[in-house]
Amino acid sequence: MGIGVNYDVRGQSMMDAAERRMQQIQQKTSRTIYSRRLGKVGTLGATIAISGLLGGCISYTNVPEPESAPAFKSANHNQAIKVTREALDDVIERYPMRDAQGRYSVNLPAGTNLESAQLIINGLPDGAVLPSENMDDSIPVYHIGRIWIRASDAKVDVLYPARSFDGSEFTGNVTVWLNGGVRSWRLNRMQHWAPGTIPVPPIYVPISEEEMNAPATIEEEVQVESQPAPETTPEPVVEQPESLPEPQPESNALYREVTDD
Repeated sequence: MGIGVNYDVRGQSMMDAAERRMQQIQQKTSRTIYSRRLGKVGTLGATIAISGLLGGCISYTNVPEPESAPAFKSANHNQAIKVTREALDDVIERYPMRDAQGRYSVNLPAGTNLESAQLIINGLPDGAVLPSENMDDSIPVYHIGRIWIRASDAKVDVLYPARSFDGSEFTGNVTVWLNGGVRSWRLNRMQHWAPGTIPVPPIYVPISEEEMNAPATIEEEVQVESQPAPETTPEPVVEQPESLPEPQPESNALYREVTDD
């Protein structure tokens, strides 16, 4: 009987020890999992915080577009010239259009000086010319609608001459996305739009930087107002009565002179 009791006690003791061991293992495992979860949550929170800080530094989001964006506003900026040239080169290579003499024109944004315009067209395929006042209407024109640069990203709206399958001509609309900045600008993708989506800008004839920066001369015309001469009323002319000739006495006539006494 005692052996049975001792056996039961020892067995119960072993079971209690095993249960306690299992509880210790579970508690340790729970702490490890919780610590790992906290670590993951902390890492995720730190990542989100860092991303938020970095995003605030490099973002140029405009919602809605401000009246004056914090960016360069000159088409003659070095990066603007490079981006424009690369975008035009990609579009002209994909959609070539020339007149009978192999020419095509590039209409750049207003304010582009002649020096910047020459740098752009010199890097384009052969046949590029700048607009002129008496330019022939038969020369196809590529227009730059907009230049947008944000750090290493850029996009340029380009309007290009195109011809449909039935031979009719139309103006294609495309936004060219580029990547670069520190390195050379390269094409990322092209986003096409329906014709008429991007407004066609007026033709702009570039002038030299010297002429652009020259102070405007205003010729002041001095107008001398001449005082009109006073109107003079002519004096009335008094007509004198004509004197009648004295009658001459007839010959052989009898007369006498009457005098007042």
